[in-house]
Amino acid sequence: MEVRDYELDQFSVVNNAVYASYVQHGRHKALASLGLHVEGFQEAGTLMALSQLHLSFRQPLRAGDTFLVTTAVSAVSAARIVIDHTCQRVTGHSDGGDAPQVVCQGQATVVFLDARYRPVRVPAGVRDTLAPLAAEYASGGGA
Repeated sequence: MEVRDYELDQFSVVNNAVYASYVQHGRHKALASLGLHVEGFQEAGTLMALSQLHLSFRQPLRAGDTFLVTTAVSAVSAARIVIDHTCQRVTGHSDGGDAPQVVCQGQATVVFLDARYRPVRVPAGVRDTLAPLAAEYASGGGA
């Protein structure tokens, strides 16, 4: 992805609130790549919602920087999914070297709700798809 001018704050860096959108986009793309489309849950009457989001900022992104968002499923339970995120600058205002630089790390807790916004269990198909990824991550294979 590329930083857009309107995402900058008065200090000419990406506003911290924008990173929530970046990791949401990365999370939705990652889930879609596994056949778990956010729109599909809504059509089925189950809502996927964010119950927690923690972000830790390491370095700023600036206009023209390109970056990528990586995701890893770190935990799956009957009630929630925990997804780790890393934003890395690929090109732009680098502090040296060509290697991607971590600019932000985060962790999102995702829950599922029924049409009345009451909590429900993680759908079995979702759990079956994501649990092996969480197990791999926990064993050090996905980190």
